[in-house]
Amino acid sequence: MPIPISESLGGIFPALPTPMTASGEVDVLGLEKLVDYVIRGGVHGLWVLGSTSEFPALSLADRKLVVDVALDCAKGRVPAFVGVIDNDQRKIIANAEAAQSAGAAGCFTTLPFYFIVDQREAIRHVREIAERVPLPLILYDNPPSTGIKLTAETLLEMSECPNFIGLKDSTCDFVRFQNTLVMLRKKRPFKILQGIDQLVGASFLMGADGAIAALASIAPSLFVKLYNAAKAHDLASTIGLQNQVLRLCRLYAIGGDWTDGAFFAGMKSALQVLGICGRTVSRPLQEMPQEKMAEVEDLLHECGIRE
Repeated sequence: MPIPISESLGGIFPALPTPMTASGEVDVLGLEKLVDYVIRGGVHGLWVLGSTSEFPALSLADRKLVVDVALDCAKGRVPAFVGVIDNDQRKIIANAEAAQSAGAAGCFTTLPFYFIVDQREAIRHVREIAERVPLPLILYDNPPSTGIKLTAETLLEMSECPNFIGLKDSTCDFVRFQNTLVMLRKKRPFKILQGIDQLVGASFLMGADGAIAALASIAPSLFVKLYNAAKAHDLASTIGLQNQVLRLCRLYAIGGDWTDGAFFAGMKSALQVLGICGRTVSRPLQEMPQEKMAEVEDLLHECGIRE
C-alpha cells in the first residue's frame, strides 16, 4: 500500500554538520548540543547525513552513530529525514531500513555520483529505490556532485511513483525550480524544498514547501522568521530577512575561495564561536585558521547570532 505524503515535510530543516573531536571522531556531546540548539530555534525538522554532514568522509559506524544520536536527542520533538546516499541500491535500501529502525520520518538520496547517468537511467534509479525503501523518499538533486541536470519533465515522470514524495532542489536553477513547482503540483501533492540558502526567501514566495538550509544550523531562528514572513505574504520582512541570510553567506568565503573546504571551515568555525563544538573538519579539508576566527566572530555579531 502506498505510503502517504508526510504532512511534516515543510518549513525549515537545518542540514546538520557533524561535530568532530580534534582527533576526527564524532563529537557526541557537540551533536547533542547542536540538535538542541536548532530545535530551540524553532526549526520544523532535521536533515541528517546530507552534504553538510561530511558524510562521504564518515565510516559506516560513524554514520550510524550520527543518526542514533541526532534522532535520540530530538526525542520526537521534530521529525528527522535521514540521508541513505550510496551508488549501490542494495546499500541504499539497507541504510533506509536502519534509518527506519532509528525512528526517521523519511529518507533521501542523490542520483549516482562518479557514474554519470542520463535522464532515463535517473528515472529508473529513483523509481526502483522508491519502490523498495520502507520510508517516504526525497530526491536530493545536487548536479555538482552527480554531473546530471534533470529536467522538470524528468521529475514529473519520476513522481509517478507514490512513495517518491519530495525534492530538495540544489541546482541553483531558479527557472527550473519554478517550472517544477507548477508542473508537479498539477499532477499530485508533492513537496518542493529549496536547498540553496541564497534562494530561500524567493522560493517561499513562489510557493515552496520548505528549505533544507545549511546556515539554519547556525541561525535557526533567522530562517524560521524568514519562513513565517514569506508564508504571511509580508514582502518587506521577507526581503529584509533574506538580506540577513545573504550577509551570513559570507561565512562560506572567510576561509578562502568558495570551495567545499571553505564552506565546511566556515560552518564549523561558526559552531565553535557559538560554543557548540570545535572547528575540526574531515580530512583532507582544512579547518578555519586561527587568525581568521576574529572575522567569523565579527560576522556572527554583525548578524545578531548568538547561542
